[in-house]
Amino acid sequence: MKNCDKEEAVQVALLRDTWDETLRAHVDDCPVCADLVLVTKYFQKEARIARNEVEKNLPSPGLIWWKSEILAKRTASERATRPIAVFEKIAYAVGAFGLLGFLAWNWSVIDRWLAPLESMWTQMSSMGATPLLNPFLYLSAGFFILVLLTIFALYVLWAES
Repeated sequence: MKNCDKEEAVQVALLRDTWDETLRAHVDDCPVCADLVLVTKYFQKEARIARNEVEKNLPSPGLIWWKSEILAKRTASERATRPIAVFEKIAYAVGAFGLLGFLAWNWSVIDRWLAPLESMWTQMSSMGATPLLNPFLYLSAGFFILVLLTIFALYVLWAES
């Protein structure tokens, strides 16, 4: 690429926007300086457009500061309550396992409690009752729904923290 001895003067004129007639005539005749003017004006135009876009789209500094303060407080709050959330999850798990353990430990009592229902169903089935009258069906369905609701509640509680 060729260099021109007036290239620096053209650069200064472009930056300060001070043109004289001899420099304008030189730019019209010199392809190196003409390219310099063309590229510099293009970049100046793009810089103006970028500044305008930034000024239009940036929120005020006060809003940015306020949001950063809120974020810092929220982060500190989450950090402070993290042990509580962990122990809350542990408590739910211990409670669920405790309930399962209680049911397993006392299954003989629960079985004796359900025995009258079983004998009632046996009597009803010997009389020709339909399966929809089976109390175990409703008891099993109720227990299944209770288990599903418990699992859903634990999921919601787990997802919140």
